[in-house]
Amino acid sequence: MAFIPKAWLLLVALIVCILVASSADLSTCKPQDFHYEFTECDPKGGRWRVQVPTPGACKGGTPKPPVRGKECSFSCESGQFLDVQGDQECHPCPTGTYSLGGGVRFENWDDVPEGFQLASDSVQDSEWDYWDGSKGPADVDLNCTQSAWLPRGAFISSTPDLCSQSLIFSAKLVKPGKVTYTYQHTDTNVLFNFLVQNDECRSYADTTYKWPRRTETGEWSTVEVPLKTGQNIIYWKTMGIIFDRQQSTKPVLIKRIELTGVAYTSECTACSNGTYADVEGMTECRACAADTFAVRGARECTPCGSDKEYAVVGSSACLARPPCTMRDYFQTHTACDENKETQIMYQWIKPKVCLEDLEGAVHLPASGVKTSCPPCNLGMYYTNSTCEFCPPNTFSNGNQPCRPCQASTTPDRGLSYKWWNTMPPFLTADCFPNDDTGCATPTGWQLAGDHIHSGTGHADDVYLVLSLTVSGFRSVTQLGTKAEVGRVTFEFELQCTSDCILFFIKDKDMVIKSWTGDTKTTHFSYVFYSDKPTIFRWAFTKTQWDKAFTITGKKKYDFADDMAIIRSIAVTNTKDGGASACKPCPLGSPNDGNSCIPCPAGNYIDTKTSKCKECPSNTVVQESNPYDLKSCEKCGSGTRAKDHQFCYSDCKLTLPNQQTFDFSALQGWHSMRGSNLFTGSGTAFYHSFNLSLCGSPDDYSVICTNNATSGGVLEDDGVNEDGVKAAICRTTVIPSSSTDGGHALTAQSVSLGDHLVAVTNETLYEKFNAELTSLANGDTGTVHFYFHSLSSTQACPDGRNTIISMHCNLTYTGKGAILMPASYLDGTSDGCTFHFHWVSMYSCPICAESDYAVVMEQCKKGVQNTHYIKAKKCIEVTKPAMKTQECRMLPFEIQLVIAAAVFVALILCILVVHFWKKNRKLEYKYSKLSQRQTHSEKEDIELPAAETCAIDDDEEEQYDSVEFSNSSSSTGKKLFNKLKAMTGKVRV
Repeated sequence: MAFIPKAWLLLVALIVCILVASSADLSTCKPQDFHYEFTECDPKGGRWRVQVPTPGACKGGTPKPPVRGKECSFSCESGQFLDVQGDQECHPCPTGTYSLGGGVRFENWDDVPEGFQLASDSVQDSEWDYWDGSKGPADVDLNCTQSAWLPRGAFISSTPDLCSQSLIFSAKLVKPGKVTYTYQHTDTNVLFNFLVQNDECRSYADTTYKWPRRTETGEWSTVEVPLKTGQNIIYWKTMGIIFDRQQSTKPVLIKRIELTGVAYTSECTACSNGTYADVEGMTECRACAADTFAVRGARECTPCGSDKEYAVVGSSACLARPPCTMRDYFQTHTACDENKETQIMYQWIKPKVCLEDLEGAVHLPASGVKTSCPPCNLGMYYTNSTCEFCPPNTFSNGNQPCRPCQASTTPDRGLSYKWWNTMPPFLTADCFPNDDTGCATPTGWQLAGDHIHSGTGHADDVYLVLSLTVSGFRSVTQLGTKAEVGRVTFEFELQCTSDCILFFIKDKDMVIKSWTGDTKTTHFSYVFYSDKPTIFRWAFTKTQWDKAFTITGKKKYDFADDMAIIRSIAVTNTKDGGASACKPCPLGSPNDGNSCIPCPAGNYIDTKTSKCKECPSNTVVQESNPYDLKSCEKCGSGTRAKDHQFCYSDCKLTLPNQQTFDFSALQGWHSMRGSNLFTGSGTAFYHSFNLSLCGSPDDYSVICTNNATSGGVLEDDGVNEDGVKAAICRTTVIPSSSTDGGHALTAQSVSLGDHLVAVTNETLYEKFNAELTSLANGDTGTVHFYFHSLSSTQACPDGRNTIISMHCNLTYTGKGAILMPASYLDGTSDGCTFHFHWVSMYSCPICAESDYAVVMEQCKKGVQNTHYIKAKKCIEVTKPAMKTQECRMLPFEIQLVIAAAVFVALILCILVVHFWKKNRKLEYKYSKLSQRQTHSEKEDIELPAAETCAIDDDEEEQYDSVEFSNSSSSTGKKLFNKLKAMTGKVRV
């Protein structure tokens, strides 16, 4: 038996004594000390109502006998509660309270409500690399314990970082119900995932609810999802997928969650601060009006005590009115009068909460000062005290009345805004707070004559958005894919003391460019290539989102005076708007008052004759208004034009050195997977690439779609609102292990190549450089396909480029392999230029006659065969046939030897004759010399100079031989014999 220390025995005895003593102090339970509760449901769906005492209040007593309670599936209607302590019937909620019956609502986020759980995590795997090229997660802080959903009063928000964050609520439904939530999700770099699981952790909600759509800035969207009976675990999960660790994200906001189908409600919920319920049976409480307030459970709102206090809508208390400052009023201009004058007016921001009679307060400046009206904007004219667009077929410079265009010309329409006395047409201004407070004025932006600015007095968290809606563009239906449809140009300035940001956005969420911090006057121009209706937005916020609130979730006004100033905006080639000039139409082309009937596809307007002329062959039209031959751009090397609209490759290529290639076996849709990567927070992902190298111009593109947005719904062309269709595209894939969704997630599809620029063996072509990367053996490829994407982004202002280098390797059969450079992760070093290497036997040239070695057999029975053997790496299409011919009498080698011998003999004979004749000349010369010497001895005649003894070259020989007389001296004979010996002719 184990030994128990005496001290432990004493401690146990003391605890028992205390419990007995405390129990002895409790009185016997009386009937009023009991209350009713329901037991757990039995297998038949029933339960009992039993009396139990309040714990720790009394002991003993005699409760009433149990009685059968309401069925487990029973619940009251909205606005009612079940009286468990009384008649077990439903009764209306009293004033100051509300009820959903068999439901629950969460809309007060001062704290995380009871029943919710928060979770955060990051995926870590040493086999993955980071997007920026660093290895392994060890060198990066992946601690996501501080990342969680944060209550901020009117809503709850995710933390704006890259960690995975979950808001979890668990509820047991007694009957089929639903969950309804209102959210805001504006950032394309954040994935927002909604998930419902049963008690076995299996998802069952429809996949259309899984990825809530992105919302506009300031837009709140409501989603309703049906739920099944039983245990339901509901997840709202966010995950950042930004690849740049220095970049931040915007949070997802949820301001209301409502759940139905839960068990009965035994008591009603008290109205939250700032709301009230003045009648029984309310299903929700009402917000208090301005200058009134209410505390929790209020039946009515209480007015503020005096005129020196104020309260905004939905306040829980009144505040002292502050002294007025310059941020409490704004300036406007009246419409121009008949004298073209406008009055400067000043107005208090409404509702006015400041006081002018306090110390240090400012007063509203005097209104009514007249100034001259500025001219109308280009393409507009002054009428009825306002500026309007000129009628069809007219133009104006803004200072003069509209004038008609001349014959065979049409207005060059567009939108041009330089003067800001009134809000120009098609332009709207909005202020979007994260809740119902923070905007000093409803529109935010304020007109200021020669500019428009974002206004002052706004809270730091608001977004001030200026939106320009363009309904369409002119004369673009016949243009090619590379044609410039139009361009938007604007001039702006940022006056900031903080890290303010101005975003320039196209359509819903495509950020073209952003500027941060104090910025001097800047011009920016953006070219677009689509003729679809477009919305351009300028969104200004004063600081990073997480810096706009205090720790307790209260809004800040630290940078209330920071503002964005926009001085001018211009958009060209629009259907709507006005014209400041007219342009010529093609000769004979009708004019509908808005635009010329365009030339046929592939034609341009000759400025000399004003007639339509077809572009030269193998060119494409590159301008929306193709005037003159310069509008026709020649297709790049190795490509051809399709109806003057775009350039493509038919998979066949002939190089200048006459090498030919046929890539037909490689046409069609090809996919490849990139490297395993990590985001800056440790979320695993990889890239999937789709490409079409060459082929038919009618089927020359691939598709990259996203299943994380818009519920995965595809349009008629197979592309959802965030998908792309291009020659080469890339999709970000989050593996299923990182998404809790059971399957991979695809998002952020982008085009890497809208059109083909060239197919050539040149490694340097225009702005492309195929020498930057190579295979491990140093091979840069034999042929290069150069692609370009016109869509510019903030990261790639000039668009994206892609190089596909073809490598010949006869061992790679079939389609071969598409490889990425070892030096680049995912084929790129900057995210804008991509390089892939395609190794295949079909990357080899087609064999030409010079690529074969000639082999001749020995003669057999008078016949000789000639064979052709491939000597270089190439693809045999038609191998040269073996040649057969009759043999010659002697073998070819012997014939060569004989011919060489005859040639040598002939040369020798010619040399012998030549030197023999030269020798005869020399004999004759010396014979003459000898004779003269003899005569000189006899006659003492002096010999002539040596140079006079020879005969001229053209002098004929007079003798065939030389004989000496007997009278010759012995000296002469000796001399002659010596000369003959020297020439090899000694006479015996």
